[in-house]
Amino acid sequence: MEKIIGIEFFATKSKGIGGELRKRWEDFVVEEITPQKEILYAQGPNSETSGLDGEHGNGGETVGNYTIFTLERHGLYNTFEALDKIAHSLGVGIKRFSYAGVKDKRAVTTQRVSVWRVDPERLKKLNIKGLYIRDVRKGAEAVKLGDLWGNHFRITVRGIGLEKSEVEQIVKQTCDEIEELGGVPNFFGYQRFGLKRPLSHLVGIKLVKNEFREAAMLFLAKAYPLEGMDAQEARNYLYETGDFAGTLEKFPKRLTFERTMLKHLSRHPNDILGAFRRIQRGLLMMFIHAAQSYLFNRILSLRHKCGLPLNSAVVGDIVAPVQGASPRDYILVTEENISKINEQIKSGTLGVAIPLIGYDITLPMFQPGELVEKILQEEGLNPSMFRLQSIPEISSKGGYRLILSKVSDLEVLDISKDEYSEKAIKLTISFSLSKGSYATMVLREFMKTEPTKY
Repeated sequence: MEKIIGIEFFATKSKGIGGELRKRWEDFVVEEITPQKEILYAQGPNSETSGLDGEHGNGGETVGNYTIFTLERHGLYNTFEALDKIAHSLGVGIKRFSYAGVKDKRAVTTQRVSVWRVDPERLKKLNIKGLYIRDVRKGAEAVKLGDLWGNHFRITVRGIGLEKSEVEQIVKQTCDEIEELGGVPNFFGYQRFGLKRPLSHLVGIKLVKNEFREAAMLFLAKAYPLEGMDAQEARNYLYETGDFAGTLEKFPKRLTFERTMLKHLSRHPNDILGAFRRIQRGLLMMFIHAAQSYLFNRILSLRHKCGLPLNSAVVGDIVAPVQGASPRDYILVTEENISKINEQIKSGTLGVAIPLIGYDITLPMFQPGELVEKILQEEGLNPSMFRLQSIPEISSKGGYRLILSKVSDLEVLDISKDEYSEKAIKLTISFSLSKGSYATMVLREFMKTEPTKY
């Protein structure tokens, strides 16, 4: 499964402890860190919904057309589904909502959300299972995607079939190796592509190639063994018959995005673009982002395979500031500046970056550039294809991503008997990652087990 999404190596040499994540929602806690580095701690269902003063703390006077709040979720829904539930309960359109970042579904999560022109009191009165709203206030501006520093994690690995002393030794070795390297490979994690159906990147590549019918059939008709049998049967029926109307009757109601497309296709079977446009632009962009993420993972894996370093630059690389980088901050490494750049990489101010392929990027040169070109050629892609003429609203300029993710405040909280197993051990650790980095990519270095266990 990891190879399917372009991940082909571990950065650490420790044995791995095995075990399993997400045995309970409470075992995987993701708390958003605001741009001011304030952690939005999860408080649980018994916390009181609290309203703050106006945006400028002016004695409670409300300011602005946006209502901003902290949304805490306990499993059940992903970010899109949760906001859809809230929008439906309020009787407003989903497009009124915006958020700083997408969070895991099978977890306890907190995140900042804004909604346009909704009375804060209406939000405070909502009662939706698994969703808790607090810190409600008015604001002059919406919360925008990317408007966060990162996320803080508290994660428990259960079912570890080793002696406690061995777990302690392996965990210490892994922590030491991560510190020495300066982080972990900044792979895009499994949830970027779909754990039960890892095909978001395949749909994205088909969209980029203007193969829209093939993209639709992948999304709607490709069955995977980890999803429910009812969904598999419905997808197989569509694959075998091409009958959109008949498939709609069979499709589980929980698969709302697929059903939205099928409703349109049952009436307009040849309007594939129209069907895609019926679902949220955010979901369509996730297909494009998944394609870019897959290419990044493949390029990073090839870099390691070819023996190029992760924590230092070579001539032709592109480097960027570790914090607060914008596209103009990226620097091409040359013979003249490589010594100075590697000094800054060692000090932690710069890092090597790989492009997220789009129509407006500068590719690295020499050997690093050859690796990018090799992967693009194998996938039948070029950067200009990410300017989609038929669906311009999901075109992507591209960008850059650091190849190492710094793991901040890494702390082992507990290694003890797993209370849910007679013989097994559990590990609880906490750490922070900057936005865009995946906790599962840290945990895989400790666990080194089957991806389905993450």
